[in-house]
Amino acid sequence: ACQLVKDLVDKHQVKTISKGKSMISEEIGLNHFLEKEAGVEIYEGDLGEFIVQLRGTMPFHIVGPAINMTVQEIASVLQQHIDMPYTEVATEIVSYVRTYLRDKFEKADMGITGVNQAIASTGSLVLVENEGNIRWATSAPRVHVALMSIEKVCANFADAFHLLGLLT
Repeated sequence: ACQLVKDLVDKHQVKTISKGKSMISEEIGLNHFLEKEAGVEIYEGDLGEFIVQLRGTMPFHIVGPAINMTVQEIASVLQQHIDMPYTEVATEIVSYVRTYLRDKFEKADMGITGVNQAIASTGSLVLVENEGNIRWATSAPRVHVALMSIEKVCANFADAFHLLGLLT
């Protein structure tokens, strides 16, 4: 899977990638592979994923990737890696990171997302988000790659909507 994505990176001469949340990309080590093998810059769009990406650690939890970190640790990581002025005020942290990432997302050549459900009868993808990062990863870049495993495929929309009810 990593090689297939790298082939697309090479084909489309991608230099910068924006990402919506994708646990499967974590499982296959996609970021590390693409950074090492293709020399691309990758920016996670999910705030918690972005924080642990900068820290160089795996997500702590699927829903709260950085929930194990204190606000002081988060502020220090962001100050060190993206020159954010040190603050422990959550709204200031979110605002700074949002502005920082918006610039990266506007210039991204490729967007990568996970998939919540795929509809076999139409070829449609269902993507669920809570921070707006999927919209950046799917609409701003010229290339979108959707990563999923086979259990995400549903026969039709009715089946997909039934399973989406279980998501929460």
